[in-house]
Amino acid sequence: MAKQGSSGRVAADTGLQPSRSTVRARASVIVGELRGFSRLAGKVDRDISVALLEEFLRATSDVAVAEGAAIDRIVGDVFVLVFRRNTPWRMDCASAVRTGLSLQRAFLSMRNRWRRDDVLEGGQLSLALGVASGPLVLAELEGVPGVHSVPFGEALSRANQLCAGARAADVLIDEATYIGARRLLDREVTFTSRELGGRAKDAVTAYRAQQRRAGLQVVSRRVATDPVCGVTVSLDRATCHLDYGGAVFHFCSRECADRFASDPPSWVEEG
Repeated sequence: MAKQGSSGRVAADTGLQPSRSTVRARASVIVGELRGFSRLAGKVDRDISVALLEEFLRATSDVAVAEGAAIDRIVGDVFVLVFRRNTPWRMDCASAVRTGLSLQRAFLSMRNRWRRDDVLEGGQLSLALGVASGPLVLAELEGVPGVHSVPFGEALSRANQLCAGARAADVLIDEATYIGARRLLDREVTFTSRELGGRAKDAVTAYRAQQRRAGLQVVSRRVATDPVCGVTVSLDRATCHLDYGGAVFHFCSRECADRFASDPPSWVEEG
């Protein structure tokens, strides 16, 4: 039986070797799930499903790198991002929230383009994201084939729970991330509380992060994004304009405008 003492003594008593490098830190973690992809992969050609997943993961990587996150793990349609930099902890919380919102925007653009190109074959795809902050152990492992590092701890467990409870297009964050990020993101993001879990004693307070609508997602005053194909459209040269939900949408062609008009909710972010 292992005795209490240093990690080295316990490892010696159990015959286990300590990992090469174990870091205990306060970090922010995103767990994301591309929902509906497994079902879609069973309907479409294998090469198409692989190409879609590759495009999604490339976009995820681009967003993560831009915000200074490390892509810790990818398992099929589930991924884990870790934010742990030499900056104040609140900065990691804010970066994780920004990354979650950027991922949702990037995914929405891809999904709309895939729908335009008729490659989804009626499949419903959505991205669920859970963000949590707190103690995390980052361990590099030896002697385990195919496994180089493993994160574990409270933050990862909560991020998993939040991802499981997230609805389509949700970015759900925990209390710690909310406390860390709210002042830094006050002008960028709105936070709405939500209770997860059935019974009161099992309920967990989460917050849904949403981009503030003021200013919308416009590159400049004279440029907008076609919600159907994702093309940047000059407002002076946009072929069509449609009003929906109190906002004006601009289109590069009549075809995109007609697709949007036939089913507007499917081309704008849920919620």
